[in-house]
Amino acid sequence: MQFCVDNAINFYFVSLPTSRHVQHILKNSLVGLAIFDSQQETFIGRGVQIDGLASIYSKTENPFATIGGLDMPTKLSEIAPGYVAFKVKPTHFYVPRGYLEGKLGDERVEINMPQ
Repeated sequence: MQFCVDNAINFYFVSLPTSRHVQHILKNSLVGLAIFDSQQETFIGRGVQIDGLASIYSKTENPFATIGGLDMPTKLSEIAPGYVAFKVKPTHFYVPRGYLEGKLGDERVEINMPQ
């Protein structure tokens, strides 16, 4: 899955409309995201968990143009035929307490979101 984030901490991803997660989003826009480095050592706990609201992203110019990301298109017109772009606006943002304190541990703490 292709994704990126903008300076306001909105997440964007591109996926097939027939995928299970897109079908779920179309029925219920409340989503949860978990992003972590799958190659980190066990129990390091570097990652984030996010609650948010997902919506189809349909502007002709989009953040991918200025932010980029791993193989992200720069404009919606460059998305492969049949794919759809989504925006997730976070409502809650969590990180492991240990990550904030430089220790091991996986107790999560909420970070205040900018308004």
